[in-house]
Amino acid sequence: MNTNRNTAKVTDTPAVEAMLTAGEGRSTAFCVWASEVANTAKRADKALKAQGLLARQRTGAVATLTAAGPWAKSYNGGYGAKATKVTLRRFHDGWRLTKVERVHVRNKASEQFTVAMPVVEEVSAA
Repeated sequence: MNTNRNTAKVTDTPAVEAMLTAGEGRSTAFCVWASEVANTAKRADKALKAQGLLARQRTGAVATLTAAGPWAKSYNGGYGAKATKVTLRRFHDGWRLTKVERVHVRNKASEQFTVAMPVVEEVSAA
């Protein structure tokens, strides 16, 4: 199991499910499954590898996945819904789930996936 209560390795399915359950509460629609979290980590590694980054250079990368919104225009009077957004961060030992939250999505909104590297400011020698 995970020793850090704020994160969960994406390969630790029970810990990921526990974080998802805590973050989603009683929600049953527009949610993210533990298998989707693992697939997001693989997808992020593939995207970073395509940019030419070695595994050791990927540390600190952040990937987010937001579940798709309602597909029908008439759902909820056109006001959208709440969907789950998960945030993963790349550590030296692999991807970890760091945040689960419910966010507002518009009707007909597709799944959102982003990968970003943190900005590192170089210190010049003076």
